Amino acid sequence: MSPKLEEVNFSRQREKYRRLETQCCVYPFRGPATRIATRVHFYFSPERFFHDAVTDAITANKNKALGTTDSAEAAKLWKAVADELYFEVHTMPLFTL
Repeated sequence: MSPKLEEVNFSRQREKYRRLETQCCVYPFRGPATRIATRVHFYFSPERFFHDAVTDAITANKNKALGTTDSAEAAKLWKAVADELYFEVHTMPLFTL
């Protein structure tokens, strides 16, 4: 399947993006090369700075990971967050490409 290019007025695209109606698109974006806790907080948390998808699973696992002192448990929880973002939200929060 070949990609389809469609001309869209920026203000209309921004409205769709803010309503999370742009799952059709691939956006080039360079985010901060930082740990997953920071990236999830900025992009995928209810208190986020940027507008992106938020799920109950991401929020619950993030809060548990931030609340534990067991590094193995935290790693397992962050892996669950990363899997949710990759398989359900379709993004790669661990890498800056």
